[in-house]
Amino acid sequence: MIKRHGLILFFTASLLAAGCAGEPEPPPPLRARSGQPQSRPAPGQPPRAQRGSGSPLFSLPAVDGRGITVRGPAALFFFTTWCGYCKQAMPNVNRMADAARRRGWQVYGIDVNESPAQVQGFVQAYRPNFPVLLDQSGQVGSRFGVIGYPTFVVLDAGGRVAYQGHDLPPVGF
Repeated sequence: MIKRHGLILFFTASLLAAGCAGEPEPPPPLRARSGQPQSRPAPGQPPRAQRGSGSPLFSLPAVDGRGITVRGPAALFFFTTWCGYCKQAMPNVNRMADAARRRGWQVYGIDVNESPAQVQGFVQAYRPNFPVLLDQSGQVGSRFGVIGYPTFVVLDAGGRVAYQGHDLPPVGF
């Protein structure tokens, strides 16, 4: 009986302590005239791309040294060389790239925060059939709100974000 009361008292105290030590609630999301929530960019940062919004156009160097400017329609595959899920996804991303090209879309792999040498080894091992770009500073990933890998972003012909998630985009993107 004493053990049971002790456990109840322990859990009650833990819950009270957790509630008191928490972070303050974030402000409610900004609302556009359409009533859709908008994210708040970090101070000094460019606005993040959101579903339905125009994407921030960008240029990045490719692993092969070319500079590439990304425009829609395109599918972006944000990855890192150490990500096991990214490695597992490569065959499916290659198939997606083939299907996307038949529809007039381009697929780009974007490695985030790694050296060209690391990415070159990944490219040799996994043989992507699409351009692989280097986001060594992580700025492009941040602009798209990438917080985990892999992240897929689909930009429509107008450069608007049509899909963003950790799973392969829907077949008919």
